[in-house]
Parts: sequence; C-alpha cells; structure tokens
Amino acid sequence: MGKTSTLVEATRELVRLGERTGEPVGIIILTNTLDQIPILIREMKLEDHQYAVRVGKNNAELNAMGVGENVGRHQDAQVLFTTQQKLMALTSKGLNLRTMKGLTFRNKPRPVRIWDEAIMPADAIVLSADDIDRLKSPLAKAGYKAQRDAIEEFVAKMKVRQADTQITVPDLHLPDPEENSALYDDKDEGIAISLMRMAEARAHIRHDRSVGAVALHYVEILPRDFPPLLILDASGSLRLSYSMWREGRGNLERLPSPSKTYKNLTIRHWDHAAGKTANVRNRVRAELADGVAEAVAEADPNQPILIIVRKPSKPYQNMENEIRSAVAQRFVGEKRAPPELHFLTWGRHVATNAYANVRHVIVVGLFQYPTSVAAAMARGSAGLGPGEYLSEIAIDDFHKSEIAHHVFQAVGRGAVRKAIGGDVPEGCRLDVVFSTRGNGASVPIGRDILRKAFPKAQILDWHPLPIVLSSNELALVKELRKIAASPLGGKAPYKELARAVGIAAVNIWKTLERPHVRLELAKAGIAISQRQGRPMWVSRIAQPHARPKARRSSPSGEGKVKLPNGLRCARVRKSGTPKR
Repeated sequence: MGKTSTLVEATRELVRLGERTGEPVGIIILTNTLDQIPILIREMKLEDHQYAVRVGKNNAELNAMGVGENVGRHQDAQVLFTTQQKLMALTSKGLNLRTMKGLTFRNKPRPVRIWDEAIMPADAIVLSADDIDRLKSPLAKAGYKAQRDAIEEFVAKMKVRQADTQITVPDLHLPDPEENSALYDDKDEGIAISLMRMAEARAHIRHDRSVGAVALHYVEILPRDFPPLLILDASGSLRLSYSMWREGRGNLERLPSPSKTYKNLTIRHWDHAAGKTANVRNRVRAELADGVAEAVAEADPNQPILIIVRKPSKPYQNMENEIRSAVAQRFVGEKRAPPELHFLTWGRHVATNAYANVRHVIVVGLFQYPTSVAAAMARGSAGLGPGEYLSEIAIDDFHKSEIAHHVFQAVGRGAVRKAIGGDVPEGCRLDVVFSTRGNGASVPIGRDILRKAFPKAQILDWHPLPIVLSSNELALVKELRKIAASPLGGKAPYKELARAVGIAAVNIWKTLERPHVRLELAKAGIAISQRQGRPMWVSRIAQPHARPKARRSSPSGEGKVKLPNGLRCARVRKSGTPKR
C-alpha cells in the first residue's frame, strides 16, 4: 500500500470512528498543490458535512466545497484541507497554531496533522551582492536616494566580508512592492521582498565562483507549536535533509518504511548536456529533441510515454514543442503512428497520479539548484546559525540527495510508483539525459544518483545519435591512435599534443573528458592515463570490451579514468610492462 492509499484509508477510518463514538478527532491535511485536494476528497468518499477546504480567496470553487466558505462551519468539519503554502503564509505573520483560528476544530488545534509530500523545515532566502545592486537603478529613478545609498553601502560590505562569516542585513525601508508595483520589474520585486524578509536579521556570507558574494538566510515554515506532524514523503529515504534535520534540530523521528527494489526497471543513460545552459542553445536543444525522438521511435507504439522537460525561459526555448516536432519528423514515411506523448515540466513533477499506468518515462535534464541555494537549504535543514560552518562536501552531498529525490519523484509519476511483490511492474523503462561532467556552477553528477534512487535497476549506456566529433576532437583522437599504435604505447606530453592538433595544452584533458570523445577512444581500444605533474600515457587494449586490471589509484583520485564499457586506463612503464 502506497502513502496516498495509507492516507486515504486512515482518514476514512478516523471519520468512521468519530461518527460511531460521537467523539471525532480533528484532522488537518496539508497538500503540495490545489489539484490534490479534490482528488483526495473523492478517494476518501467524504460527505459534505465531514470536511472543509481553506485555501486562498481566489479559489472560491475549492473553498465552497464541503461545509462551504463559512469559517464558523469549519469548526465542525472533522477534516480540513489546506495547502502547505497557506500555512507558511500564516506562519510568516507571526501566528502560532493556537492563534490560527481558521484551522482549528471546535476551537482547539486539530491533533492529527498530516503533511503530504516532501517538506523542508525552513524556507531558504538567497541574495547575491549583484542581485541587491540591481535595485539601485529603479530606486534612484523613483527618487529614493536614501535607500539607493543604503543599498550601495551594504553591497560594498558584502563583497569584502570574509566567507563563512555573518553579516547583519539592515532594514533598508524599501517601498512595498504591493503598493509600488510600477517601481519594480518581476525580478526586482522578488529581490525587494527577500530583502524585506531578511531585514535586521543576521545572514551567512559565502563566495561563489559564479556569482560572487552571497547572503544566505532562512525562515521557519512551521509554527513552534505545530508538532507533532506526520510527514508522508515517498523519497524520504533518499534525502539528507531529514538526517540533517534530526541531527541538527533534534525533533524528527523516522518511521519504519517497507523496502522496494527496481529489478523490473531498465534505465538507459545518455551522457549529454541537458541542463539550464544547454537548453538556451538552439543546436543542443535540437540534439536533445532528436535523441528523444529516437527513443520514441524505438518504443512500443501502443504504450504512452511521459516526458519530463525544463520549463522554457523564453517561448522559443520550448522543449516540448521541439520534441513533438522532432518526433513528427522522425515518423515521416513510417507506416505507424508514434506513441501517445505526455509532458510535465520540472516544478510540476510531483503530486499527480494522472500517469500512474505509464511504464515508459523519459527525463531530459535534472532538477538542480544553484550551489548557494543548496547551501542555504542545507543550513536550514540542520538549523545552523549564521556564523556556523558547513563544509562544501556536506553541501554537495545534500545537493546530490535532493537531485536524487527530484528524479525519483518525476519518474514516480509513472508506473514505477506501484509495487508488485516488492518490485515495480514488469516492463518499466526510464531513458534519462544528463551530463556527468558538471560545470563551474553545478555539482558533478554521476550514475550513483540513479543507483541510489532505483536500487537493483539495470543501467545501460544510451547513445541515440551518431557520434560527431569536431575537427579538433578528430585531430586529437587521430594523434592518440598514432601513439597507441606502438605495442607498448607511449608518452604524450600535453605541449606536443597541443602543437599537433591545435588545441591549447590546458584544454587537452578537458577535451578527453567529453563523453563522446571518451566513447570514441573506447571504441578504438585506446587507454589513457595521467598522473598529476607527469605526461599522459597512451596504450592500446587488445580486447576493448574486456576489463583489464588497473593499478590502484592514488588517494587524490589521479591516475585512473573510467571509460565507457568498463575500461580503465593503465599507466605503462618505460620498460613496456603495465604496472598492475
């Protein structure tokens, strides 16, 4: 039985028990989205007098359900549905549970409190010095010189403040965005609201390579008197946030959860750039769309496919449209129609059961946070003070666990959410695209993310498109072929390679790390190895698909590079005998 079924059956039983004994127990269910509320009501088979809905004023249809909008009648409705965002808004006003009169049952806090889906104990607020500096221009134009000067002074302090220290954010007395909508554009409005939330608070300072000085802060999302709270998170075992919450805050306890394997899930991974930067490049988007179209062409035409993509930053960057166009082009001349395609964007990849029977899911790119945001979230999970230290390793581990959580949630919209004999239904398939290289702004992601999220699933290489090397990449592979042609292999100094192929010496190794270049070398049976401060060695592996023993890598991790098909590079001695 899944978490949603458990929630439905437990609520129904509590309602039946209350009506039978005449002593009902008040229940509050906090959902992640508005869409979940009518679905839960329908599955629980609640009668109108048994429940109430309390959400934003703009959702009159939802508020009219059950006993209706009359707050007085809410007091007699045993089950109250609201959103997590509604609770956070009330908490931000300084209210505690006892003073949230609209959420009580017979004028007392509802003792059964259920949070459906994932939760973070704190809401992260992250502002870079450059973000804050943006406000100077609109404020100056509107005549707010004092505020403009105060921002300039604070930004200057941020930039010179040492990393892993704290800074007090002043109350800048900014014009309220709600009352001065013409003053700010959309981004500036968000920055102004965040600054107002941070006013007179102490923030943690970090320096990111990509954005410079950043102020990190968080605010609690739950009232202090809200526990006990039951959290229903299907990916809870993947997330380090709960471990950090338990160790740092001390008020969280994990409950036993049944294990599940994914032996019936086949995963194909295409090691290709598919993140935010890749999605703004026309050529890369076209490649991704063509690759997905190939996966669609190989699929069972009678089985629907769910595809997870990024929400477009601009209309012309719409990946759903590009994939649909590529699929239509791929099926020109075919005597069959493509499978039915469904799409979800990251951010809408949770809390829907609409695709629970779809066995084939395609994920294009991963849901990642900027490093500074991940750092703020990790600090909030652990309840760290602004002056307390958290290592970059801990932040990276936290971030990877959140990435695994989001992949699990996205794929879990399909049939893998079901359990049959402790495993997923037969024939489940996941095609996923992401680069294992990372970049300066994000944490490198390996396939261990997939292994942790889907234990015992079969994970395969996937190359839907022909490998096309650039002229420089071709020249480099050709030169390495020459060196490897010797029975003993040979030394390949970076400067000599650079002169031979026209690539800067500092970019030789970066070029060799590209997945399509590594694959081409592996196909040719070429092994490379490199130790810090020494030339690269090149050798030929007699049987490219074998797994030759490799020498143990140094503690720093240098000296061994994993290649496709399980190849590992082995440094060759001058005597010609591979060092084992």
